[in-house]
Amino acid sequence: MITQNISLLPLLPPQWPQFISDLQEAFSPALKKEFKTNAPFPPKEEIQATLSNAENEAYHIFSDGQKIGGAVVKYLSHQHKACLELFFILPQKHGKGLGQLAWQALEAQYPQAKTWELVTPYFEKRNIHFYVNKCGFRIVEFVNKYHPSSNPHYQIQEGENPLGRDEFFRFEKIVNR
Repeated sequence: MITQNISLLPLLPPQWPQFISDLQEAFSPALKKEFKTNAPFPPKEEIQATLSNAENEAYHIFSDGQKIGGAVVKYLSHQHKACLELFFILPQKHGKGLGQLAWQALEAQYPQAKTWELVTPYFEKRNIHFYVNKCGFRIVEFVNKYHPSSNPHYQIQEGENPLGRDEFFRFEKIVNR
């Protein structure tokens, strides 16, 4: 039985550079395996834009006082909907059940959310397994060249090197409280 105490602490702008580095480190193994590249992913500018968005709330995730990851959530109160914009567990903390505990803490942080939504690249099998098999999400859409997203937030600009961002799954979870 896992007995870690998970806490979410607000992320402050001076902490953004380390958050960005940690997030990119968490995504690098799958990116390297799929694309044979060490390119930082997601791009720093994209993460900064997400952190700068006034609608988003960013957190460090701690377990028993030790930083294990981070998250960015957009809560749309009028829709009772939470969008998980970014979420990661540090690679050295993988495989210990901390991701699931961190997810439960995020859900508890937004008790009014009736629906959660997120996207993840098609090649992130670890993420897909986690969200579907551990957290109870359902895949509701596969966005690709045959089915482009109607959401401008998810569209790739012409000429942009997507590194897998042009094919992703959209997940949804209905919370039964």
